Amino acid sequence: MRIASSLSCLLVTEDQEIFSHCQKDLWERFDVEVLRFNERELKDSLREVRPFLIIWDSRCNPDRWRYFVGWLRDHFLGRPIFALMDGENEAIQNALHRQGIHVQLDIKSPSFFKSLQIHVFAVLLDFEKEKTAMIKVNVS
Repeated sequence: MRIASSLSCLLVTEDQEIFSHCQKDLWERFDVEVLRFNERELKDSLREVRPFLIIWDSRCNPDRWRYFVGWLRDHFLGRPIFALMDGENEAIQNALHRQGIHVQLDIKSPSFFKSLQIHVFAVLLDFEKEKTAMIKVNVS
């Protein structure tokens, strides 16, 4: 039996297949717990969730994505947000980039899950560097 991870990743999606794959893969590779919420549940669950990373499925409520991305930015200050895209849309990609979402992964790509792993690993490395720096400051 495994002890619950101290790190959690928030996955905002309604796609059961993506959730199942992410949950299994990120737990096995990085000991990261993946918490899944859809847009409607997320606002009510904020008190319980302190993720180090947010992965947002842009296919959820595509007409309101600008509002929702702004809402995520406001409520998860300083947390990296990845966008899962359904194909490529240059206008939306540019708009997301302007809002600070620099990691945009195409779920139709054959290398989607591998790319996701690489980006999660990079965020984990940054997270560990920050944690180590904070410990050094507190010890000094």
